[in-house]
Amino acid sequence: MFNMGRAYFMMGDNDAAIDWLMKTLEASPAHLSVYAMLAMAHALKGDDAKARAAVADLRRVNPNFKFSEFRKPQSSSPAAYKEWFEKKYLPAARLAGLPEHPEPKSGHQYPEPKSGHQYPEPKSGHQ
Repeated sequence: MFNMGRAYFMMGDNDAAIDWLMKTLEASPAHLSVYAMLAMAHALKGDDAKARAAVADLRRVNPNFKFSEFRKPQSSSPAAYKEWFEKKYLPAARLAGLPEHPEPKSGHQYPEPKSGHQYPEPKSGHQ
């Protein structure tokens, strides 16, 4: 399910991506990639509230998440993926407000999503 959501996201069909990513969350609420892509898809659609809720849920599942290292192309990655990452992924991640750096050690907490957000509660553990 996640790969379908990711494929639609990469093709720019954010509505279909969101549908598939939500199905993935129902099956696997601790899947980090889902929260990140949901945040980006919602942000690209202009739905900042849902993008922020997905980022807050991601931070609850993994406070050390940083998008600059997430799905980063390797030296062996195809040139097309490297270009997509730089021109589409990174700008979408920044638009969504995904953290570029891990949670500060000072105890600063990111805001909880408003009650009634649509994402399932994350379970402990990482995928």
